[in-house]
Formats: sequence, structure tokens, C-alpha cells
Amino acid sequence: MPEIPKFDQYRIFYKYLPLNPVGGDFISLQRIDGGLLSILVGDVVGHGISAALISSLVNVLANKNREKNGLFPGKYLENLNKEANNYLAEDYYFTALYGLLSSSSESTTFTFSRGGHPYPFIYSHREKCAKIFEIEGTPLGLMNNLTYTELSVELFPGDRIYIITDGLIEVKNEKGKLLGNKNFCHIITEACNTDMSLEESIDFILNKVDEFSMGVPPDDDRFILGIEINVL
Repeated sequence: MPEIPKFDQYRIFYKYLPLNPVGGDFISLQRIDGGLLSILVGDVVGHGISAALISSLVNVLANKNREKNGLFPGKYLENLNKEANNYLAEDYYFTALYGLLSSSSESTTFTFSRGGHPYPFIYSHREKCAKIFEIEGTPLGLMNNLTYTELSVELFPGDRIYIITDGLIEVKNEKGKLLGNKNFCHIITEACNTDMSLEESIDFILNKVDEFSMGVPPDDDRFILGIEINVL
């Protein structure tokens, strides 16, 4: 888990709750090309030491790939997938979401691609609700020559982006009911509409997930990243 880069335009906070002392979730936050923020969140299939070793390898490949394709999320995932197919064993693959945040004096644009990863959740300060932004994409490391599309979302001061791994939305309660995207979206809306800070909202979301599970222990790593667009 990396240190959080400093940006005047954004407030950034995350929490990682691994199932074991080491896990397969990974994140990279990098300042590139001046004031741009690149975001990579991924999740290697499996748990424990083997997943952690694969995530370390993927991080190396990802950082290498960022130098050439960091400004183009779709191209970034396409090339990362090619590299992964060259280095990963057949039984390993991973999901990933790669995004790029760029700001001007008037607005911020979040452009992203996803490879089988949970969709990003975006809270609109104006509309007072969170939405799921869906885009297709296959997990990485399964096959060569995949293409990935991009989606751009315009953001404004007070808006927030939440990026997670599937350990949060695939939680089940004692009745076997799945939390899912829709309920998670409602939790985000509830947190953001009570004027919580970004850090407080993430704690609130994690607590709500625990409440939903009704004491059923987690069976996967849990990760959540929050980014708030600042008023400059």
C-alpha cells in the first residue's frame, strides 16, 4: 500500500483490510505529466502469500507500463494484459481499474477503463446521490489481444469517487443475501449526505458493510479508496 500523493485539487484516503497478514489487493497512486493523478486498483485471484507475490509482480509491470501508456487508460490495460499473459502462470489472473484524473479551473475529468473490476461509485454533490458508472472489461491475464474501452466523467467540487475491491460488495449476511452494487451505492449516498468528511465516510461505509453481514466473518480482502474534488 503506497503513500498518498499530495494534491491541492483532491483529498485522498483509503483503507485496506486484508483477510490474511498479506493479500492480493493492490493500489498505485502516481502523479504524472505535471498535475495529473493516475490511479490503479487491482485484485489478484486468491488469497495469502501466493496472491501477494503475484500482486507485487503486477505492480512492477504496471509501473513500467505507466511510463508509456499512463495517459491512455484503455491502452494502459491492453498493454498490462499483454505483459501479464507473458509472466503469469495459467491459474492466475486479476481484475483492475485504471483511471486518470485531470483538473482545470472549471472542472475535473475522470477517465477510466476496467478489466473485470467492480465499477467505480461516484457521488454527485449537486444531485446528492451516488451512481454506478458501468463499462465493460475482461479480467487481465486470461487471454491475449484484449481491447478495453474508456469512459470519461465530468466532476465538480464536492464530488467524490469511491473505488473498491469485490470483498466489499460480495459480502453476504447469515441468510445468504448478497450486499451488491445497489445497496452499496445507497450506503455511499447516506454517508455523503450527512456532511461527513471523506475519512469519516469511509469508516461509515465499512461499518455499514459489517452491520449488513450480521456477524458473518469476511472471506475476502476489503479495500476502499475515496477521492474528493476540492474547492479551490
